[in-house]
Amino acid sequence: MTTAFENIPAGDVSKVLAQRGIASDHRVTVLVDEDIDDLARRIRKKAEARGMTDEIFDRLMSGE
Repeated sequence: MTTAFENIPAGDVSKVLAQRGIASDHRVTVLVDEDIDDLARRIRKKAEARGMTDEIFDRLMSGE
């Protein structure tokens, strides 16, 4: 059986699950609702942390 809890701030997930009586050792799957801009920002941040410049990232994303 699948139960969905929607629009919960990430920091509150454990608290909400506990309030609903779900044991802390129960395995769950979390789906993150992202749009393409959120995804691009996350990818760009990872690339920057690995030393990739904005110019290289932009070239790669444009297909040049």
